[in-house]
Amino acid sequence: MFTDEELLGHPLTKAQRDEVMAEALRAWPEVERQMLQERACANERQAAREAARVAAGLPPKCEAELAHEAQLEREWAEMKRRRA
Repeated sequence: MFTDEELLGHPLTKAQRDEVMAEALRAWPEVERQMLQERACANERQAAREAARVAAGLPPKCEAELAHEAQLEREWAEMKRRRA
């Protein structure tokens, strides 16, 4: 977690902090909707990859491999968000 000073170069006043928090809470439904949409798209991509793998005659991946791929996708999406 970062402090105000680390993010902005100066500390926020209590009123500024309250305003930022209120804005974050107002925006939360949209952020949550976007996260759910991204997760659904990732699940669809994973299912398509798995179907292609099986269609090519390869064995299906185990749960650990699928979980690892999902984690890598989440990390990649987070890195892209931070760069934006």
